[in-house]
Amino acid sequence: MAIGFVCGTSVFPVIDKTLRGAGPFFVNQALAVIGLLIMLLESFGRRRAWVSGLGLIIGAMSRQMTVAYSIPVAYLALRMTDSGGRVKHVAALVAALMVVVLVPCTFNTMKFGNPLDSGYMYVYADRPEDQLSRDAKAYGVFSAHYVLRNLYYANLGFPRVHPIEVAGEQEVHLRPNRLGTGIWWTTPLLLWFFVDFRRIVREPLDRAWLLAAAAAYVGLLFYHSTGYEQRGFNRYSLDYVPVLMTLLAPYCTVGPRRWITVVMAAWSVVYFRWLI
Repeated sequence: MAIGFVCGTSVFPVIDKTLRGAGPFFVNQALAVIGLLIMLLESFGRRRAWVSGLGLIIGAMSRQMTVAYSIPVAYLALRMTDSGGRVKHVAALVAALMVVVLVPCTFNTMKFGNPLDSGYMYVYADRPEDQLSRDAKAYGVFSAHYVLRNLYYANLGFPRVHPIEVAGEQEVHLRPNRLGTGIWWTTPLLLWFFVDFRRIVREPLDRAWLLAAAAAYVGLLFYHSTGYEQRGFNRYSLDYVPVLMTLLAPYCTVGPRRWITVVMAAWSVVYFRWLI
């Protein structure tokens, strides 16, 4: 499962691009995954609210959608049986949320005079106009206009067909598209989710994590960008794929299913290492 996660999801190209070029979008995504993994580790481990709070800060300050994972952190804090422990855990969560909200709002006010203005549109000020910049100017950064496009690239996103002429003969080549690639056929391990869905939702903590992942996913559907440029992978999927992999881990390596899991993971490793 560890190999399948690190080498068989968009984690692999994101780490590669982070180490090669330190592009801010990929650094942010890598940091968000670290923050999310800290929260998951604590949630299914020692359950220390202050450590989960640090993970939430790292994640949400890097990728805002990961603030949704305050839901399972809050669930665990409120489930504490000892009242003193509950107060301590809730206080740690509130402190983390204050950092997540107040720090960017303060910087936004200092830079742009509005706590809700992140200045994101300045990204397009000196950039050649493209589909994403035109959409952002026409419909805003978040809009229902983007839902169908994001659904396609997040779930399917098949390679594009490029017809070319070589020595007078027509040839057809498949090239990964740059707007995003579907997670289900590049990381088929995630298909176990549909098999294990009922088992997952029977566990209260798993339900809390699944609800938070769904909230992050829905938020991404309304976002004007798919994560461009990402040839052959989908970096925004890392806002929720670590959660799905964690929820699936107890089931997909048990019994005869483990051999299917090995084949699935092997395909993903081959794809992300050699086919993009």
